[in-house]
Amino acid sequence: DYDSFRNFIRVMRPCHALTLFGIAGEFYKLSDREKVEIAEVFLVETKAMGIPSIVSVTSHATDLAVQEAQRWQEMGADTLMLLPPFFLKPAAAAIEQHIRAVAAAVHIPIMLQYAPEQTGVTIAPAVMQRLNEDFETLTYFKIESRPPGPYISDLVHRTNGRAKIFVGNAGFQMIEAFDRGAIGVMPGALMFDLYLKVYEQYHVGDRVAALQTHDVI
Repeated sequence: DYDSFRNFIRVMRPCHALTLFGIAGEFYKLSDREKVEIAEVFLVETKAMGIPSIVSVTSHATDLAVQEAQRWQEMGADTLMLLPPFFLKPAAAAIEQHIRAVAAAVHIPIMLQYAPEQTGVTIAPAVMQRLNEDFETLTYFKIESRPPGPYISDLVHRTNGRAKIFVGNAGFQMIEAFDRGAIGVMPGALMFDLYLKVYEQYHVGDRVAALQTHDVI
């Protein structure tokens, strides 16, 4: 129902950016054809509204992930979100090799998604630091560990603040994440207006109001 999808995107115009194919978006239930068609609609609409687009690379095979990343780049994505492979829990070296191969294949910014609760795969902050140092485009990190706070603080410290960190996990820890140096939150779309309100209240210095609004979420 692409007409409804277009309307859905337009409703979210106030957002700072929009992401396609996140874990909660159930990308694994879509055919390859559907993914391309949805991405086409998504990228046309976000371009028309002037909203930055983030499209997720979710393939587990490295060659396919590289092809997917290049496809989204060619179609006009502003940023990629890379979900590291997790099926059968690959070794740490294999995960890093996968990330490096994708990062080397494109020139647009990449956000590395770290969701150990959902994937069962852990990545040490030292690996994130190394990737951030080796690739100018790998500057964004979505941290969804539970709790994310210590990991965020460690990564901010290791990268001397170069890492641009977002928090996920429905934004439950977004205020603590901001306190620790995160710059944004990537929740589901249902209550985007409330998340924006928390963000705005926090960043104008009204912490009490931000906490009260966050309690509603």
